[in-house]
Amino acid sequence: MICVIGAIKEEVSGIKQHITINEKQHIGAATFYKGLFKNKEILIVRSGVGQSPAQKAASDAAKKFDLKSIISIGFAGGVDPELRISDLILPEKIYCCEDEGSLFRFKKVSLSLVANLGDYRGRIKKILTENRIKFKTGDIISVNRVADSVKFKEWLGKNYPVSGVEMETASIAKIAARNDVPFFSLRAVSDEVSHAIFQTNKLTNKKGKINRLAAGYYVLSHPFLIPRVLEFKKNFYKAAKTLTEAVLKIINSNDI
Repeated sequence: MICVIGAIKEEVSGIKQHITINEKQHIGAATFYKGLFKNKEILIVRSGVGQSPAQKAASDAAKKFDLKSIISIGFAGGVDPELRISDLILPEKIYCCEDEGSLFRFKKVSLSLVANLGDYRGRIKKILTENRIKFKTGDIISVNRVADSVKFKEWLGKNYPVSGVEMETASIAKIAARNDVPFFSLRAVSDEVSHAIFQTNKLTNKKGKINRLAAGYYVLSHPFLIPRVLEFKKNFYKAAKTLTEAVLKIINSNDI
């Protein structure tokens, strides 16, 4: 069974629409959808935002299902200034930071290498290339808060060998390694390095769903953000479309 893990609805809903779902489970804050895609068993997991929810969801998936591979998918903030909205990042190395407090205060600290994806990633490169899907190589870092400022993303790119920043992949990679399950990650850029964003975690619940009441109140109380919110939403869906198309090609392949 191929397991696809995304944090929020927008990251997995496009893929879910192409799956024949025959079982749905809620385990903790995560939602598990088991089904078929062209006779292949697929498990789609909406984990919730952040490393702790992602780690628990991945751990539960590994315990309860016979997994052939795990794919961490979703959005990422661009750190490489050459990345544009909806560009795909296929990382080789996944990093995290034990001292995020210092990191977010622009103090250079050591990063921990969580995974070096190597050979399995090579298979994914082959699938994407054969299907003429464009992607960028580059490593990513997983953090526990939204990298919302231009200044921070610029500083991160200048001081560390990473192309993107997100919030779940490192913890999922650890679970995959612990259970000896092949793993890779694919991320679509939802905000470029020059784009400041708002704290989207304030607008989602523990299951990664948009809290419409909280979102409406936030926007009404910050009317100057409305153009940015609309632009951010457009970028979200553009990134989701590119991500969905790539993931469907990958899970349809006989190489994973």
